[in-house]
Amino acid sequence: LRSFFKQLFNGEWKKNIKLLKQSNYIIIGGGGLFHEKEISQKGINPLIIWFLRACIFKYIVKKPYILLGVGINPLKKGISRWCMKKIIKWAKKVFVRDEQSKDVLEDSSNVIVLKDLAWLKDINLLEKPSNKRKQIGVQIRNVVGLDLKKFKNTISSTIEKLIEYLDVDIKFFPMSFHNPDDRILMKEIIAMTNHQKNISIVECSSPNRLREEFSKLDYLVTTRFHGIILAVQSGLAPIILSYSNKTKNLAEDINNNISSKIS
Repeated sequence: LRSFFKQLFNGEWKKNIKLLKQSNYIIIGGGGLFHEKEISQKGINPLIIWFLRACIFKYIVKKPYILLGVGINPLKKGISRWCMKKIIKWAKKVFVRDEQSKDVLEDSSNVIVLKDLAWLKDINLLEKPSNKRKQIGVQIRNVVGLDLKKFKNTISSTIEKLIEYLDVDIKFFPMSFHNPDDRILMKEIIAMTNHQKNISIVECSSPNRLREEFSKLDYLVTTRFHGIILAVQSGLAPIILSYSNKTKNLAEDINNNISSKIS
């Protein structure tokens, strides 16, 4: 809503509506867009915001929209299910990225399951350079329902053993720099270890930069859906800490055997 009023007063709203009216279709794509709540989120239900956007496309812009490769989380509230039903009904085409997203919908007759859009691009395996010390990348995030204290203890103690017994360097790769900020959790875990000189946080400003850094690693441990995709594109078979169906389905997409063992 803050963004809407800002655009309304600075003239961007009028400009954006004009551009949308010049288009043939509006494509809404990627990610787990449709959900009721993010971690530490405050304010209005995101599904209500998406419903309002759909109203703008239908009644103001008057152009058809397509949902492409989207994820839909389980919806518990009646208002969320009602908004989602309208969004799906008004869409010209609906492509979801997994069967679980399709199952959430009350009426899925207009819904097609499509593999994640990242797989539409040829995977380019980059040659991995040799390193004197093993390089292990780590991507973690705070998720709803996570026992954070237990999680931090487990990750920090595992890192301690890896550094102590395998003589490796650990590199954390954050992907979220807003609330919840991955870097906060990573810094808390690093502070719990006794080998901080062997641990760093590497901030990458683009997917290409992440792929470049991943190509230098020997292993990657990740909870991140798109981290898995970028790892495979970089020639790594990541060790997946799965917290949702989307990461489980992605692992199955990569022949059900994507994790590798440290030896």
